[in-house]
Formats: sequence, structure tokens, C-alpha cells
Amino acid sequence: EKKRFYHAPFIIVLVIGSILFFVYMGSYSPSFLMQRHVFTQQPNTEVSLLKMPLKTTITSDNVNLSQIIVDMRYVKNAEHTRLTQKHPAQLVLRIFDQNKKLVTESKRNALIVEGKPRFPFGFPTIPDSKGKQYAIELSIEKGTPTDQIFVDTSPNSLVSVYTNEKKELAAEQMFASLHG
Repeated sequence: EKKRFYHAPFIIVLVIGSILFFVYMGSYSPSFLMQRHVFTQQPNTEVSLLKMPLKTTITSDNVNLSQIIVDMRYVKNAEHTRLTQKHPAQLVLRIFDQNKKLVTESKRNALIVEGKPRFPFGFPTIPDSKGKQYAIELSIEKGTPTDQIFVDTSPNSLVSVYTNEKKELAAEQMFASLHG
């Protein structure tokens, strides 16, 4: 009877631990998948958005496309621009689907890029994005030589981010291991 008494705390801890584990795994907190894309094969290439928009195409490997991250830098001092220009340059990201229909557009003051070499553009999640091609267009409106953006177009400088729930990722991994 004494042996059973020593096992009771262990069993209680095991049961509580199992419950907490299942509650954690069943939570709805999002997880992220990232996919790198290639602008060009040339290393250390930088392009100004002042003269013309930068365009590229990506193919989505996952569902729930939620964000595009681009390596870029702002030219000038953002504080100076904020204080001296009434209408600063606008950084614009547009995403078009395979039919050239605008899916989403994001506009921001270009000066907010300063200090953020990997700049994220968030937008409403595109749930059925897997396997689809999207045209990405970056441009600047009202830019000047002292209020503009340079984009790093070297390989892997463009990243797409996909938002998934943990249970979806676990199900995909299990399916892949069974059918891989």
C-alpha cells in the first residue's frame, strides 16, 4: 500500500502535465513560415525607386500570405525630412494576382524605413495563396533625391511571410511525414 502512495503524486503530475501539453498544442496562437525570393542573381545590387517602380514576381509555397519583407534603406535623415517637408515621399507596395488584379496596396511615408533595413509590409491575409503567382511592385510617390528609397535586389532580399496556426503546421508536418 505504501508503494501505491508514492506513485500517486507522480501520476497526478503526469496527468496535469499531459493536460497542459494538449492545451498548449491546441492553442490558436499564430506561427510563421517564411519563404525567400530572388530579385536578381547579382550580389550587392541596389536600385533607387526614384526613377521607376521595381517589379518582380513570386510564387507562393504556402497558404495565408500575410506579409512581404524587403531589404531597403532610406536616403536622408528622417527627422530632417519630418521637420522640413510638408508632404514627404510615399513608399507604395502593390500586389497583383495572376490576372493582374490588384490584391492589396500599402502606402507609408518613406521616412519610416530609416533604421529598418528589413522593412515589413503587412496586409490582410490571403488564405488561398498556395501555388499562386503574385506580381510585387514597389514604388515611391513624391520622391526627391534627398527623400527616397534604395532597394537591395540581391538574392534573398525579398521574403514572404505566411501566418498559420500551430495545429495547422502540426497537421501539415504529420501529413508530410506519412506521405513524404
